[in-house]
Amino acid sequence: MDLKDIFEDCKSLWDLYQMLPNIREHSLVVAEVAFFIGKRLTEVQNSLSLETVVRGALMHDIAKGISLKTGEDHCKLGREICERHGLWEIGEIVEEHVRLKELPAQGQIREKHIVCYADKRVMHNRVVSLEKRLSDILVRYAQGRPDAQERILQNFSLAKRLEELIFQGLGINPLDLQTFLEEERPLRNFMEE
Repeated sequence: MDLKDIFEDCKSLWDLYQMLPNIREHSLVVAEVAFFIGKRLTEVQNSLSLETVVRGALMHDIAKGISLKTGEDHCKLGREICERHGLWEIGEIVEEHVRLKELPAQGQIREKHIVCYADKRVMHNRVVSLEKRLSDILVRYAQGRPDAQERILQNFSLAKRLEELIFQGLGINPLDLQTFLEEERPLRNFMEE
């Protein structure tokens, strides 16, 4: 897998769909987190595709800028965009990056689970705890609406369970993720060229 080629492919779609600079930066950090987790999980679970993890992470917010203008669901629109460009498997990841349809069956972590979790750990362009990200999401998206707050809390409850499932086989504490990322930055190295 050539990470630079994957990045260039995704960047061309970012350009085509006029992804905003702050969303690009967020997507890059999500890709770093997802790559780190995916790489470690492939050591214990051979059925993961790191290419799919990275593409999914880079593309997860492809429709965010459009949806900010139109009010459309950026997850569904993002899936449509991916499928329009033949990225069928990536489309499913994009559609479920905010709300997973289900947790992994019998501990089988899939690419969509990794991207969903990575997105929950990145606030803007910084890796934070799930709890800090939850606080940010509640302020920005619930906006005092009890129904929205309840959906967000339920979603983050699933994210916490997903975190446990992901990290149980990795041998590291989820709170140490930022420290590990500072030591290993394989994606950032060529993305800043």
